[in-house]
Amino acid sequence: MSWATPAEALTATGEEITQTQLDMASSLLEIFVGVVDTAAANLSGRDSRLLKKAEAYQAAWMSGQVDLFGRSDVNLVVQDGLQYSKGDPDAHVLAPLAKASIMRLSWMRTRTIEPLTPTQALALRKKVTPETMGLYDDDENDEMAGGWTPL
Repeated sequence: MSWATPAEALTATGEEITQTQLDMASSLLEIFVGVVDTAAANLSGRDSRLLKKAEAYQAAWMSGQVDLFGRSDVNLVVQDGLQYSKGDPDAHVLAPLAKASIMRLSWMRTRTIEPLTPTQALALRKKVTPETMGLYDDDENDEMAGGWTPL
């Protein structure tokens, strides 16, 4: 099964794409997106649209590639004084517009993790550390309480 239908692929790319081409693109994209088509019910509408577009772009791109499945991966080619190096490690198998769609999927974006507050750090560590000093109400549990003098 694939994410897109031939009609949706035609709308996205303007090219006639068969279901077989979409299925081939889907099996290749599964490597890059980390999700299978049976998970469609659990995806947001935005992610589903992006996967349909990625599959359509990949299928259209694959149909124009010569010997896609027999290629070797190289980083640099030098011939007759000309030099070529690919900018993306997957450029020989992944369509540029498919990659752009994949990178916009919700699970592919970077996320910011908020740092712990001193109270949260204390609760997780169950001890006083320099980041959490001064959080105790009583001096008995405070390692820094009483008698501290600089060296």
